[in-house]
Amino acid sequence: MNESYWQKDKIKSFSKLEEDIDCDVLIIGGGLAGLSTAFHLNNSHLKVVVIDKDQLMSHTSSHTTAKVTVLHGLVYQDIARLYGNYYAYLYYKSKKQKVK
Repeated sequence: MNESYWQKDKIKSFSKLEEDIDCDVLIIGGGLAGLSTAFHLNNSHLKVVVIDKDQLMSHTSSHTTAKVTVLHGLVYQDIARLYGNYYAYLYYKSKKQKVK
């Protein structure tokens, strides 16, 4: 069976949270989205805490290719059909700006 990037390298395990803690931002879920959010908040002046029920990157994120792309299959056709080509183009531009 093929392993994703996330499965090949073992992610450090952390001990179970046994006490109350204070934080400004609590991120629930240590997958790709949760850890990316924590990473982007790393240089803020906020105390950020990530919690997960199991090991980080061990469920949905461990089975993904984790690619960032503006190509979302048929979504552009759906947007164009429902709202017109201009809005499909705006959706593309908004995704392209986030990828850079």
